[in-house]
Amino acid sequence: MEERLWKALCVRELGLPLGVKCQSEFSWRNLYGAATDGSHSFTNSHQREKHIDWMRIGAFCLDSGEAVASAQLSELRSFCEDGEVGSSSSMAKFHVVHNVKKGIWIADLHLVRCPVCNLATCEGTMQMLEVRHWQLFLHKEYTAQEWQFEPACSHSISHHCSEAGAGVFDVGHFRSKETQDILDLKTWVAPVGNWQPMGTASHYAAAASTNLLQNDGLYVKFQVMRAGHEGPVVGIQVSQQLI
Repeated sequence: MEERLWKALCVRELGLPLGVKCQSEFSWRNLYGAATDGSHSFTNSHQREKHIDWMRIGAFCLDSGEAVASAQLSELRSFCEDGEVGSSSSMAKFHVVHNVKKGIWIADLHLVRCPVCNLATCEGTMQMLEVRHWQLFLHKEYTAQEWQFEPACSHSISHHCSEAGAGVFDVGHFRSKETQDILDLKTWVAPVGNWQPMGTASHYAAAASTNLLQNDGLYVKFQVMRAGHEGPVVGIQVSQQLI
């Protein structure tokens, strides 16, 4: 009875997509405590002192085993209509992540002090979209810091960016209505002049966006965490900082 109560609380708190299978390897009570506090991402790492604030975006599903991460949402919509995921033309703007652990994932948006990415020219803050498998925090390898985020790729956008937008999408549902709804930015991003970060999640994707003042571009970095050397990916980060 108690476990069923904690399961119900966890499902409600995360706002899990309707119909999603909710099987946990761990106690639902422990999962609730770990899954509802995104700041855990930094309390167990060397970046703890650089963490400023965070907001929960929501939960979504990655069930195809592949994900695409993007830091240019405004350009992703047109590509989504006629481009091929993983093509050479897409790799400069998007990062395809293979061997992703299937199941429920949680998305949070963090504000972190620079230079987390070791870009010496930046003295301000950076925005980081982090998505993780919902049971990540309960694995002893994570708490022992045996599993770490590692750089996957990075690039610079060398022109003014009106917003810092990032998202992670299930490749198997890349052209689904749910993905198209998220890429219809006018339905959820903040209006011009509103600097409040905004986030949204659908059944197969999550994204965040923050309007920016006049700038010279963004430095973007993608990182992934694997469950062991050849294990599945259990965490993805997309960081963006002003150049």
